[in-house]
Amino acid sequence: MPKSEYWCFISYRHADNRDSGRQWATWLHQQIETYEVPADLVGKTNDRGDVFPERIFPVFRDEDELPADADLASPIYRALERSKFLVVLCSPQAAASAYVADEVRYFKQLGKAVRVLAVLIEGEPNASWDSGKHRTGIDPARECFPKPLQHPVDPTGKLIETERAEPIAADFRLPDGTQGWTTPEAYRQSLREAENLSDREIDLRVAEYRKRSELAKLKIIAGILGVPLGYLTQRDKVYQLEKARRRARALWRVSLVMILRAALALLAGAFALKREKDARRSKATSDDLSEFMIVDLYQRLIRIGRTDLLDETAGRLDRLLGSGPVPTDQIDCVRYLRLKNQVAKIRLAQGRINEAYQISERTARGIPAGLTEKSDVALAIAGLQSFASDMAIRIGAPDGESLASQAVETFRKHKRSAPLALALLNLMDYHLQRQDFATARTLAEEAIQNADRAARESASPEPRETLLRILLRQARFEAEAENLPQAINILSERSSRIATFAAQDPDHWLWDREKILNAIEESKFQLRQSNNERALFLAENSLREASVLESRDPSNLEWGRIAATAHNHRAFVLLESGKAPEAKADFEQGLARFRKLTEFSPRNLGWRSSLAWTHDGLRSALLETDPDAALASSTTAVNLLRSVYQDLGKPNGSDAARELMMVLTSKANLQTDLGELDAAASTIAEAVALAEALGAADAVLGSDACFTQSEILAATSQLPAAIDAARKGRDFLSGIEKPEKPSRPLAVAHLKVAMLEAESAMTAEARASATAALGIVESLHAASPSPQTIRDLETVRTFLLNLPQ
Repeated sequence: MPKSEYWCFISYRHADNRDSGRQWATWLHQQIETYEVPADLVGKTNDRGDVFPERIFPVFRDEDELPADADLASPIYRALERSKFLVVLCSPQAAASAYVADEVRYFKQLGKAVRVLAVLIEGEPNASWDSGKHRTGIDPARECFPKPLQHPVDPTGKLIETERAEPIAADFRLPDGTQGWTTPEAYRQSLREAENLSDREIDLRVAEYRKRSELAKLKIIAGILGVPLGYLTQRDKVYQLEKARRRARALWRVSLVMILRAALALLAGAFALKREKDARRSKATSDDLSEFMIVDLYQRLIRIGRTDLLDETAGRLDRLLGSGPVPTDQIDCVRYLRLKNQVAKIRLAQGRINEAYQISERTARGIPAGLTEKSDVALAIAGLQSFASDMAIRIGAPDGESLASQAVETFRKHKRSAPLALALLNLMDYHLQRQDFATARTLAEEAIQNADRAARESASPEPRETLLRILLRQARFEAEAENLPQAINILSERSSRIATFAAQDPDHWLWDREKILNAIEESKFQLRQSNNERALFLAENSLREASVLESRDPSNLEWGRIAATAHNHRAFVLLESGKAPEAKADFEQGLARFRKLTEFSPRNLGWRSSLAWTHDGLRSALLETDPDAALASSTTAVNLLRSVYQDLGKPNGSDAARELMMVLTSKANLQTDLGELDAAASTIAEAVALAEALGAADAVLGSDACFTQSEILAATSQLPAAIDAARKGRDFLSGIEKPEKPSRPLAVAHLKVAMLEAESAMTAEARASATAALGIVESLHAASPSPQTIRDLETVRTFLLNLPQ
């Protein structure tokens, strides 16, 4: 391209280039000239005959190109003649400018009307004549298109007002049509100053605007380069990703140093009293930058499973934040709470759940009463309480329900849909642990309504991810309540949601993950319905898609985790289909990946737990062919989960306790099959102790452990102890039984107890236990007759007939 030629001419009203954060012409000029055209396009020719440059340079903007004493008319005309494109910054001020109108008219007169690009920064296009817009209340004075932009122009420069023109437009306005901002950070500051919004809501709005403005910028560049927008965004993404990979090692080191410096700058000034207005404004800007860097880098690293890179930063930040008093200034206090919450999130992402709980719970509890009355502080505290409640329920801390309830109350009061949905999800989990399905359903309905509202109001992925989490949890508890068709229907709705979100935001990595998890979950439900063929089909699909993800970036630890999960699930389906050798191969693939993850980050308890369950799955695959190897794999699983339980501080009601109890029960059964009864008795005693500590938190697993112990004791002729253990298992189930819906497991438990009582010549007790079992089975048969209920009736009646009179 000759030096005398411009790639584009920016036409604008100078009033639209003055305010801080809204210097549109200056910003757009810089964005266009510094944009790096993807390397595989450079030197090629587009459909218009233009050769793709390395840079879209130079760009004409009169403030930069004209001397102060120049005659305006002729240089402007010459620049328009020598420019390939005209970019018009559209606003009501621009629409009223004779200069902007003349520039558009002349450029079109040159025969270059198809190379005019409109940039909407404020106002409403075509508001001056569109009656449809008038009927909706839009003021004609909001017109932002100069007249020559609305109509064609003939070769003499005259407007053809009987025809309408439709210029390509990129929209930088806010959702309500008001003027946008050149940077997301400027938008963030305006939200904090002008609206009573929570920090989370501000984050969501800023994230959405950042995405929209980036897309609008690319739309302009795509128009200049002459390529489809979708083609350019995909090429741009690939190019930037490749460039980022080449510089990844240096980049994260530099980023960490910057974060440390920014965090230290934040901490140095966050709690000091600054009396002068300019100093406070400067500190606020520095604080915003620090906060943005920490949150932004966290989001990028969690995608690839590399939150270990924030380990030192999070530790130092937490220690520094915890070493001084809580800030008494309202704005500083909110920022303090946000940073504490971010540290807790990093710890959770690293699998250090106990630390995540302690940080969030202590911080929420430690805010002075005077500050908690402020709405933005109250909302920040509620965010910490909601996060802490999730952790508390997982580790069995006693305050899980109260923390979740407090958060729910605050978010309801302030009508914050997205965080309310998360808090309701935590409260739902608490009731699910206690088998209270009725309350859980009510909470799930309210959570879905709020998450759905938040997802519709924002294009940000966070509320959509929350909605998908709630639907998944709802499907799981319906399956646990034996409503498998309903569980599958919920997953079908969830799949439709994923497809919708992926269509709206095709570049986000979350939808790939959620699609895989959905297929795995449905496969589990199909397996429970004995639809093995369908279950295997879904399992293989999920593994295929997970493998594609993993192949895109083998260094991505998150993709490796998903691939390991998919291998493990297909292995379980193969086991149920009687294909143990194939299952063994899949479990070994899962082991290889989870070993890599745990070796990379030994403190990540989540990855360690997943490795344990993979070993337990391998035990099942080895049972028939190599029992000794199966026992060794089972022992490894127990040791891994025991270490997780111990690292958490042995919390009695935790998921870790529950998981350890399950693998101990499996190991005890295997030891019994191998004739190692003494070892089995010792193993199951540990499981029963955990069951007693858990109590009603997981009665079904507790009863399984007790009945396994009963069988082992009976095998060693310890009948009184065996009866006690069986009765304990029955009591576990009785404690959660709903009189209006009796269950077969309780009937089986009554019959097992009756058999042991009969063996010990406790005839009256055996008759009472068997009669209780018969009552349940008769009720089940009356409600839903089936071959199973008929067999159960025959079994119990035969047992009663054979008892001595």
